[in-house]
Amino acid sequence: MVSRLLACVGLVLTVESSSVLAQPPTDTPKPLALVVTYADGRTAISSLRATFGFWTRTFPRLSDAPATYPVLDVMGTRDGDEAVVTVSLLKSATNPSERVTVATVRVSREEPADVSALARYGIAPIHLSVVVTGDLAELRIPHVGVASGQLEVTVSQPTWNPRYRISVTNHAQVAVRAMQFQSLRDGRKDTSFRRKDAHDGPLIAPGGTYTFDMSLDPSDTTTRKVFS
Repeated sequence: MVSRLLACVGLVLTVESSSVLAQPPTDTPKPLALVVTYADGRTAISSLRATFGFWTRTFPRLSDAPATYPVLDVMGTRDGDEAVVTVSLLKSATNPSERVTVATVRVSREEPADVSALARYGIAPIHLSVVVTGDLAELRIPHVGVASGQLEVTVSQPTWNPRYRISVTNHAQVAVRAMQFQSLRDGRKDTSFRRKDAHDGPLIAPGGTYTFDMSLDPSDTTTRKVFS
């Protein structure tokens, strides 16, 4: 019998003034972002602040063997228009002391970097690059809230079309039977729907990922605000 674990995913769209389309003053740092490209074509984006970073359990591996280090950690600091990025592997996201540093690289718009050393740990190499956020597809990226700590939610923009691609990965030992979605715009409820399997089976099996797209209206397109 499938456990009826119900996952609730909420997205908050932060609407800003159209003045953000203006060019930044010359004494203001460029709005840069680090783009991490995985071997399967997926990307993760992190705004280049003084310090930045993220971790994930979802990344391509070179074999189906159990991973000794199931968490990929990408941390960095901004140095002018460049990023100094350290890629590490963790045994647990809750215990960062068990860390193996794979590589530290300097990345700029002119000189991206590949972290090929990940292959020694059975993980497909990743590609790191720096972009001006205005060079990306022009969407406001929402903040994400999720009801269960066993679910990992990522939001990306797969094309230049105004839509979000939302992926929910289930790290629990039980299946997700249904998912309630609620988006907020300026703190007010905007879009709400519930997703479940058409045949009343599990929506997301243990270790599985459920992906769907959310279309947007033109008012949502502006200078991109990437993940904090």
